[in-house]
Amino acid sequence: MRLESLQVLNVRRLQDARLEATAETNLIWGPNGSGKTSILEAIHLLGTGRSFRSHKAGEVITHGAASLVVAGTVREAPNSALRSLGIEKTSSTTRIRADGEPLKSASQLADALPVLTLTADSYHLLDGGPAIRRALLDRTLFHVEHAYLEKLKRAYRALQQRNELLRKGEFSRIEIWNAQFVVHAEEMDQIRRGATDRLNRLLAEFSASNDLPEVALDYRRGWKAGMSLAELLEQHSVRDREMGFTGDGPHRAEVRISCAGRPAAQVVSRGQGKLVLAVLLAAHAELIAEKSGRRPVLLVDDLAAELDRTSVRKALSTLLGTRCQTFLTTIEPEVFANAIDASTKVFHVEQGKIRSSQAALA
Repeated sequence: MRLESLQVLNVRRLQDARLEATAETNLIWGPNGSGKTSILEAIHLLGTGRSFRSHKAGEVITHGAASLVVAGTVREAPNSALRSLGIEKTSSTTRIRADGEPLKSASQLADALPVLTLTADSYHLLDGGPAIRRALLDRTLFHVEHAYLEKLKRAYRALQQRNELLRKGEFSRIEIWNAQFVVHAEEMDQIRRGATDRLNRLLAEFSASNDLPEVALDYRRGWKAGMSLAELLEQHSVRDREMGFTGDGPHRAEVRISCAGRPAAQVVSRGQGKLVLAVLLAAHAELIAEKSGRRPVLLVDDLAAELDRTSVRKALSTLLGTRCQTFLTTIEPEVFANAIDASTKVFHVEQGKIRSSQAALA
């Protein structure tokens, strides 16, 4: 997958910015507040329909503007047709298009432009709650298993209906939703477990090449081992009725990240944590490529922060080794001078303006 061009209107400081990004590796540099992270944010918007920095569109739109627009052209393979994608957001509406035709959902954008993103907030994958780790796994599985999104939607629809009946005390109708919930939850569990097993094999390889204690994922499905979900829903029916919600199921799943068998957040420094996250991102990228035949676009914000130059080279080698198109941001481009080759495209951003800047690595 390759993003070949990008046009950004009214995304934070980027009032009217264009980027021709035909290279596999693209380095974007500039001072803090220049707009370089907003370029990654715009690409993320184009690939997911949302920002990675704010849930409120009004906070992303340039002050004084009514809407933002991000448009781009993508090519799935070197000889495939060029596709056009676009998204327009106001504070209350979203419109998305592909090849000039309106799309109904952001998942269609995600299918057209798969992206994986690493930012400072990604550290919450290590020290945050389980929801953020479930979300990463589920986003990856959307690209890995064609039917996964529908299974997830059906499981959560049944869960929502079951919880509503629990809150209202309408217990006579719960069995209908129990049956649907169990079927789709167990399908989700099977897919999640298989993906986690493969991710762990990839993580073992990447950990060794980065001199890290072995990074691994400890997957817990969200209900007690050795019992079926149907049995547990029956066993815990009184508890669920008293609490008014469902206490067992895939919505309670956990994917713990460990280093050498211990919780990663407890044993790694901030710098090591960034290496762990780079390894995790690379493993997810490889899984998507293996299962879908398409390599996602990687968006990596300020990789060099909190890393020494040796660690930067290791992390960069791991990420670029995936052969995914990669967009990197930095304050100091010289940090990357000996870590990337002449084919890298370099851009300088200042006050929301983008220009080619190959000489920065000289």
